[in-house]
Amino acid sequence: MSNEFEKNDDLLSATPADRLKQLIEQVSGDKDAPEGLLELLKRMSEDPDLDALVRDNNEEAARKEAVANEYADSIHAFFEGKGWHYTALDSKGRVMLLGFKMRNSTVRLQIIVEEDAECIRFNIQLFTCLEEYRLAMSEYITELNHPLRYGAFHIDKEDGEVTYRYSVSYKDLPFSAESFEGYIDACTVTTDRNYRELSRIANGKFSDEEKKDWFRKIKQFAIALSQ
Repeated sequence: MSNEFEKNDDLLSATPADRLKQLIEQVSGDKDAPEGLLELLKRMSEDPDLDALVRDNNEEAARKEAVANEYADSIHAFFEGKGWHYTALDSKGRVMLLGFKMRNSTVRLQIIVEEDAECIRFNIQLFTCLEEYRLAMSEYITELNHPLRYGAFHIDKEDGEVTYRYSVSYKDLPFSAESFEGYIDACTVTTDRNYRELSRIANGKFSDEEKKDWFRKIKQFAIALSQ
């Protein structure tokens, strides 16, 4: 048992180059190893800057984690200062959910602090579009997104879920409560302003003129496919 612990201690204290050498030895004796893996590991082991590269990568990962945690804490403090109720959906508190009662709808806003990308994502789930109306919804969303400056509407082609999404980078930027509130306003107001029209299309409530237009488009498409 003590020998096994000593091996683990040696592995943890080894340099990246030493660990790579041990990995090469393991792969060399493994007939099921992926083709080309051994050659790749050998080339990596010949890099004189390997230890420095690994150290820099670890330092960068630690920096990103610290910044993400700091941003998440700042967002929590912002919500608490506003008196807004929110729910943390993950153990690190980087995924948050809160609701807003708007003029046309109740908006459920999900906010995600993404460590690797160094950005904040704002996601709003609206509803599910009926399968038979997803083509019409896709066309409408394409037109709707064209003039939008902040974020865009999306439809999932698999399940028909309609969402609004917006992302903003925080790399090298301090948290700004004013800017953050502006992002929330842009997402919630844009979603609510278009909610009724999107809901109408999602449920197939078309005017007679719209029905005629879609019959014409479908006919043109069918003719094109038959040629």
